Amino acid sequence: MKATAVVEDFSALGTISSVAAMDVLHGMGITTAVLPAMFLSSSTEGFGTPVKMTASSWFRKTVAHLQTVSHLELDSALIGYLGTTGAIAEVAALATHNNWQTLLVDPVMGDNGRLYDGFSPDYPAKMMTLAKLSTVITPNWTELQLLIGEKPVKSDESDQAIANAVNKIRQKGVESTIVLTGIHRQGKIGSLTFLRHETTPFFAGNEPFPGHFYGTGDTFAALLVGYLQQGLSLVAAVTKSTAAIRIAVAETAEISQADRVYGMRTRRLLKYLTNT
Repeated sequence: MKATAVVEDFSALGTISSVAAMDVLHGMGITTAVLPAMFLSSSTEGFGTPVKMTASSWFRKTVAHLQTVSHLELDSALIGYLGTTGAIAEVAALATHNNWQTLLVDPVMGDNGRLYDGFSPDYPAKMMTLAKLSTVITPNWTELQLLIGEKPVKSDESDQAIANAVNKIRQKGVESTIVLTGIHRQGKIGSLTFLRHETTPFFAGNEPFPGHFYGTGDTFAALLVGYLQQGLSLVAAVTKSTAAIRIAVAETAEISQADRVYGMRTRRLLKYLTNT
C-alpha cells in the first residue's frame, strides 16, 4: 500500500494543519501516515497560548515501526509546521533516508513581515536543509525572505523583488519547484509557481473574499500534494488546487470572522473532491 506521510503539528481543536491535510487527502482517496511533530491544544491564534508538547520520542519510534511494515510504501510526504529545530533535523534525516517521489515542504514559520513568536532566530536557516531536499516548496513571501536570510519586507511583492529572492534561494542550493503563496496579482490572490530551472513564473489565483482565513495554506498544500500524487503535472496540480481552495474559502466566508479561527469549512470541498 502506498501512503503519504503527513508531518506537521496536530491541533486538538479545529480544521487546521494535519487535521485539514487528513480531510483533504482522504477525500482524494489517498492513504496517510500521520506523524505529528508537535501536539497543540489549539491553533496558535485566537485561543490564547496553547498547550504544546513535542512528539520527538513518539515520532522516532513510530517511524521505526512503519519502516518494518513490508507492505507499506511511503512514497510521498507533506511537511508543514514543525516548531523546533530538533524536529527539522529529525524530519530531514527521514527525508534523506527515503527516496520520496514527492516531498512538499511548507516552511510554516512567519507571515506579515515577521518570524512567528517562539521560533528561534536560527529556525529559518535550519529549515533550508529541508528546502534543499524538497521537490516542491510552498513559502509565503515572508517565509521566502526568511529562508534566504533577509529581513522580511511585507510591502514589496514586486516582480523584481520576488525574482531576486528566487534567484538567491536557487544560489543557496534549492532546486525544487517554488510555489510562492499569498501573492496578489491582477486583482486576485493566489500563487506564483517557479518550475525547476525556469525564471518566468506561472500565476494562478482567485478573487479574494474579505477578512482573514485560518488554515488556507495547510489546505492548499494538502490539495497540491494530493493532485501530484494523482499524477498531474505541477502546473495542472497548482491550477486544480487553486480552484479547489476557493470552494473551501467560499464556504468559510459565510461564517463570522470570529468563528474562522476554528479553521476551514471543508464540507463542500470534500464533496467536490469525492466526485471529481
